Amino acid sequence: MTSYVWTTIVPGSSDFVGGDIVAGILSCAGFETSDICLLLDLGTNGEMVLGNKEKLLVTSTAAGPAFEGGNITCGTASIPGSIDKVKIQNQKAIIKTIKNEMPPVGICGTGLVSAIAQLRRNKIIDEQGNLRYPYSQNGFTLWTQDNGESIKLYQKDIREFQMAKSAVRAGIEILMLEYGCQAEEVRQVYLAGGFGTNLSADEVIATGILPEEFRNKIIPIGNGALCGAIQIGITEIKAREWMQEMILNEEKNAGEEFEKQIIQLSKIKNIKNRTKNISLAEHNSFSKLYMEYMEF
Repeated sequence: MTSYVWTTIVPGSSDFVGGDIVAGILSCAGFETSDICLLLDLGTNGEMVLGNKEKLLVTSTAAGPAFEGGNITCGTASIPGSIDKVKIQNQKAIIKTIKNEMPPVGICGTGLVSAIAQLRRNKIIDEQGNLRYPYSQNGFTLWTQDNGESIKLYQKDIREFQMAKSAVRAGIEILMLEYGCQAEEVRQVYLAGGFGTNLSADEVIATGILPEEFRNKIIPIGNGALCGAIQIGITEIKAREWMQEMILNEEKNAGEEFEKQIIQLSKIKNIKNRTKNISLAEHNSFSKLYMEYMEF
């Protein structure tokens, strides 16, 4: 008896926006309504989708590794013991780590956003991102170990963050420009991935990654690609069961009906058909917006 393994490859929409983002779109119910929604997956590449049930615009920007703790002096991945929350009182940092493990081992991307938001709020960095004296030379201390070694944020770390956040913000602004909408018209903002899930809405707005108009619209969705993949898997199971029933009943054209069932249940083809890719590298406004959003 012949056995078969069913495999579905989710199509990407461009060279830099892959099937994981298409699967993520599936997991966001807002994209099947008339409301304009934004999906943002932040990492080394900032992938984003703007649109609704009629039209989707997608793009990707090279944000660099800062959001994942890369190129940060004391940066780490999101591992137990990594600083993920910072509060500053009287010029002193109060920290929280992942799983509350102490002493801290470094600072992850979420902690970087939190720390910079606090530094800005306490006027320890200015609008241009410059650390004020006396921290401009020696950095701002987040934690000092018993052996005297410190976990600090330095001026170069602030610059790494600025480059990442300005690239993402410029990408969002260009998507809205190309779509023909204003920030206040966006009804829901989905933040995907482990980094996006743990971000504070106040801090992500305070640092300028997202505009003020997105406040109270931000929805963390975790692993959106996985959620979409599960939906696709359920679709495949239902369609396979349906096809087997058709074959057992000796129905004709089972293959054609099977294909129709897949299209109806998964919505993948519909997403692909209504998606347009925007190349930021070729957009006239990207460089200007990138420089504009470097500031806080």
